[in-house]
Amino acid sequence: MAGGSADQSLRTRISKMAHSPLAAETAIDRRRAVRRQPAVGTYFRPDQIPAVGRPFGLVWNISTGGMSLFMSQPYGHGERITGQLISNNGRHVVPIVFQVIHTKKVESGDCFLGGSFAGPLAEDEIRPFLFE
Repeated sequence: MAGGSADQSLRTRISKMAHSPLAAETAIDRRRAVRRQPAVGTYFRPDQIPAVGRPFGLVWNISTGGMSLFMSQPYGHGERITGQLISNNGRHVVPIVFQVIHTKKVESGDCFLGGSFAGPLAEDEIRPFLFE
């Protein structure tokens, strides 16, 4: 993953948002699996590359059933995004279909998305993406 100062700037903005309430906090929690912290640099690359913004989303948390991430472009509730989940070193790539359940624009200008995978991933499929 290239980008140097752009990546560092995004990490700084995300770090500042870590303790702010986001749309993921709802009265009813739809999650079926515990979300875990991904390894630094885990990202999602949509198959359809956006015309503007970064061509990837930084994964914030992940489970066998879904993930939340920061993207530079907005997606709507219910929208399905096909792409690849990619480890920070690029050695592990898992094709996924991600369905957006919630989205919120954050102070940095990015969009925070949360949603589910079209089909659950196995524990061994997400293990390379976890911070352990």
